Amino acid sequence: MLIVLVSLAVGLLGLLATRAALPRLADRGPGGDPHVPWALGLVGLVPAWLITFVALLGASPAPRLPVWSAAAWIASSSAALIGTIVTEALVRSASESGGRPRARYWTYGLAALLPAWLISILGNVVR
Repeated sequence: MLIVLVSLAVGLLGLLATRAALPRLADRGPGGDPHVPWALGLVGLVPAWLITFVALLGASPAPRLPVWSAAAWIASSSAALIGTIVTEALVRSASESGGRPRARYWTYGLAALLPAWLISILGNVVR
């Protein structure tokens, strides 16, 4: 349970830090690459997700993972990959259609990893 609490604290710090950095991107002008705030949102949750994701593997070198941990590990990595691909496509199509606020792209970055993070948290709680 300590892993989950540490992950939540790191996730909150990542959200606050990347959100605080977002106005500095706006100072660069409206013509910037929309992938920058998207990547900033992604970077905000990656450390928190990695903490719970790696914790699913367990501390002992057992020959096989427990079924629930293995299922959560696979589902979490799949959700992270699918979320990243889908939100990058959203960023690309939104940037072609017109200027959206940078906070929207940052939110897409957060949304890319949020399901994967929640799956890995659930996997650690149930384990």
